[in-house]
Amino acid sequence: MDGRRAITAGYLLTAIAGWVDAQGFLALKGVFVSFMSGNTTLLGVFVAQENWGQARPVALVIGLFLAGGFLGAVLSGAVGRRGIQAVLLLEAAILAAALAVAVGFGATAAAVILALAMGVQNAAVVATGPVKAGATYVTGTLVSAGLELGKLAGGTGSRKVLAGHLTTWAALFAGVAAGALADRAFGISALIVPCAAAFALAAWPGERGPTS
Repeated sequence: MDGRRAITAGYLLTAIAGWVDAQGFLALKGVFVSFMSGNTTLLGVFVAQENWGQARPVALVIGLFLAGGFLGAVLSGAVGRRGIQAVLLLEAAILAAALAVAVGFGATAAAVILALAMGVQNAAVVATGPVKAGATYVTGTLVSAGLELGKLAGGTGSRKVLAGHLTTWAALFAGVAAGALADRAFGISALIVPCAAAFALAAWPGERGPTS
């Protein structure tokens, strides 16, 4: 997969993450499935308040996200240059499993599984220079965009790099909005869209594994 196609795939993955996070957030009533900084804040607050009933599902989601990252890294390392494709196939399979769980056990049970898929996806991050796409969060991207703006003000920054960071952020935002709208119209079954997209990206011909 050449650099341009790889970064395009990365933007699409970021949008997928936004879609999935929106549906997970709605199903879990305020718990993220891809944004672990927010979940860490929630967990800390709930533990401090001794609110164990709300702390447990947040801790479970964080643990599944961590497990997903581990599985994605192990799979990518084992497969080599086809690592991205293998990781995306695993992610798509987990999303499909979440859909199946939704049918039998409801949206809440399915949403918890989404954290595993989002952890896996982070093993497929695509990097072109300082711009990274495909991650399931954009806090670092916004930090990088702000720093690049500062560099531009000082005459040393790059408009191309800034555009890359902002496009990554916009991809997540667009995915979140689309996922929320689809969830309102179709409920948890709207997960079929990111599931199909992950399968399609896995089938996209490529030769390189993830870069950093």
